[in-house]
Amino acid sequence: MNHDLDNEKLQYLNGGRRQWWDIGEKRLVSSATAYIQYGCPDWGETNGERNSLCQFCGFPNGVRIYRDLYYGGASIPPEDHLRLFEKTLKYFEREGEIHTLMIFNAGSFTAMPLPLQESLMRTAIAVQGVRRVVIESRAPLISERLIEPLAQITRNSGVSLTVRIGIETKDDRLRLKVLKKGHSRTQLSAASILLRKQGVTSGGYVMLKPSPGLDPAWSVKETIDTIKWILADDGLGMDEIYLGPTCVSPDTPLSRHWQAGDFTPPSLWNVYDVLATTAGRFPGRIHLLQFKDEPPFVAVPSNHVPRGLPQSLEGIKGCDAEFHSMFDNYRASMKPDALRDIACSCRQNHRAM
Repeated sequence: MNHDLDNEKLQYLNGGRRQWWDIGEKRLVSSATAYIQYGCPDWGETNGERNSLCQFCGFPNGVRIYRDLYYGGASIPPEDHLRLFEKTLKYFEREGEIHTLMIFNAGSFTAMPLPLQESLMRTAIAVQGVRRVVIESRAPLISERLIEPLAQITRNSGVSLTVRIGIETKDDRLRLKVLKKGHSRTQLSAASILLRKQGVTSGGYVMLKPSPGLDPAWSVKETIDTIKWILADDGLGMDEIYLGPTCVSPDTPLSRHWQAGDFTPPSLWNVYDVLATTAGRFPGRIHLLQFKDEPPFVAVPSNHVPRGLPQSLEGIKGCDAEFHSMFDNYRASMKPDALRDIACSCRQNHRAM
């Protein structure tokens, strides 16, 4: 076994640590992110070729690069996924205690072979101090056959399980025809009900302005309506939201629209308008995702640069720095009063409410 090569691979699998608001304990906790380069077999990506679905997503590119570097472009053996996952967690343990472990496999955790899912989960709950494990899945794959064993493993160890679903938008046409997410309202509702039945925390990703050709004002209203629908008892009744203004990942279908001038990210004011309207109604339940990814986004929200700024924020102008600081404060506190109406002449150009 080549330990030097394993250590090189771990640089791709270690997503780092940060503070995260835990909805159960209602406090900020330590979290760590571990990547598993499995991909999206439920979308036909097991051979390393991406498809036209989820046009904004850069994860298939990362999986392809990783496979090309270390496996000659072939699929990765399950035993390698487990071995490298164990090594990643040992690295985290040396850095200090982890409350929440987030496992991202560039696809649905529930699409992997069930024995691998269970082995990964047993390894995760054995981490010193871990109190919550987070995974992702598309709604059609959330079945009792797959969720019950995972819920049982965590429950027996006193560990909470969170399952996140990429809902993105309430609008059926946008979700199914444009983004091609592949889950209907009926499937989303059934998944939410099943997760509650199993005592699993449920969360939904929501994207602001996720596609070319969308009016910013319409996108803000649609995002607000989506958040209400996901969290409300008379909607999906899920536990929390992960709000992401659509940033541009390199070498994706969306990036080609951006390069052609057909797509611009939402503005920072658009993000503010969504949060200012919803965070007070659902305190502690709406996370704002970082405007960061690996590989780095080529465009993230700005009020003064219509095409957006690079992830490094090089070329930042006007009130943008103040907005980014405000959003960092909100992420760190999850308090609605961290949001404030910043005075800037650019407001008239981005008024969606």
